[in-house]
Amino acid sequence: VCGRGPRLISSFGHCSIHMSCPSAGLDSYYTYLIWASPENIRRFFAEGLCTGHFEAQKWDDFKKDYVEQNRPITEYKLNLTTDEVRHLWLNLDRETYNSTSREYSFLHSQCTSICADVIRASLINERIEYGELPQGLTGTLRDFADHSVAGYPWYLFCFQSILGKEGEQKGTVWEKLAPADIYPVWSGAS
Repeated sequence: VCGRGPRLISSFGHCSIHMSCPSAGLDSYYTYLIWASPENIRRFFAEGLCTGHFEAQKWDDFKKDYVEQNRPITEYKLNLTTDEVRHLWLNLDRETYNSTSREYSFLHSQCTSICADVIRASLINERIEYGELPQGLTGTLRDFADHSVAGYPWYLFCFQSILGKEGEQKGTVWEKLAPADIYPVWSGAS
């Protein structure tokens, strides 16, 4: 989980998946990135949607932007079985090497929910059951925006403007996971 950045698109922070196997010399950060084509960027600003993909990065490449922006990086260990870790790695490699495109939407699918989706798909005969959730994840999308950018009035203004009437929708917990919520929400889950 990476801290908030100075731009609107980085105001929630960032989430990625670190996979390592020291005995095999493998160590990669799988991070979801938006395709940087002019058409994709135009589509994001016009429709709020664009496409992106997972990319495997080495630590030095991954941390570069975050360190320069003084954004903290915190790692949390997932409680997965050995087979689930293998399955997760296989799923991430498939996503990366096939350049699988995934839809990005500020309101419904972003880096955190996309990472959570890959993790959820890697579970074997299990599902994630949430415990008590913060108000920002049980209410509307507008409540989620208030919760996620509390203390940043300009970010909140921008998100409330983007939400429009869609802000009154409830949405799912998966859609409303923000990087800062991963640890408290998942540590209380079973």
